[in-house]
Amino acid sequence: MFGLEYEAFGVRFPGRHSWDGLTGAAKERQVGACIDIREKTVERYQWDALLAFWLWCAPNGVLAAKNALGEDPLTGGVVCGSIWEIESVGDWTEFAADLAEHPAAPHEEARRRSAAACGKISALAEAGADFTHLINDVALNSGTVISPPQFRELCDPYLAERVAHIDALSAVYCLEHGAPGGGYIFGASNTIFPGMPLEHWEYVFSVYREFRASRGQEWCQ
Repeated sequence: MFGLEYEAFGVRFPGRHSWDGLTGAAKERQVGACIDIREKTVERYQWDALLAFWLWCAPNGVLAAKNALGEDPLTGGVVCGSIWEIESVGDWTEFAADLAEHPAAPHEEARRRSAAACGKISALAEAGADFTHLINDVALNSGTVISPPQFRELCDPYLAERVAHIDALSAVYCLEHGAPGGGYIFGASNTIFPGMPLEHWEYVFSVYREFRASRGQEWCQ
């Protein structure tokens, strides 16, 4: 995700919620605006992959991006809210009470979320997504939003279902076995968000180029 499009190119992505309900020419105009910004981003920063996030947290958005841009860069889809996380709790008092008094209820909701997420993942794959990004805000600076034992009970098993459904490798395995010789994916942990100074991101990217040059292209493709 790249949220500094105005700072970099002087244009903005259409609003996040303006995609729903659009048809015909109106949808095509918004698709074109997003494609144009994606192309500018890839050309300027030499990205090899981008999420089809803006307007497109849906299979038809991924399909539109793939049809317009082809296989370069890779196009990924987003699946949000697939486990218990900060944004998915509407009433923390009620949630805490359920944990203590109705422990089956949080598990029922976790199973529902897991099934829905697996359905979204399959739909994204059928639309041609090259990768899937699971977005789950589950912690603050002080730690996870629920205790570690509760997290292991209510989140870990269901997250494992999603990872197995995608057939993904763990981060530790990729770091240990993917980076040497190429294959390691360099990127932000979440988003290049509005408010970040553009020069900060461009500095990070310059560090990547220098590191790649010092270690050899074959180390970091």
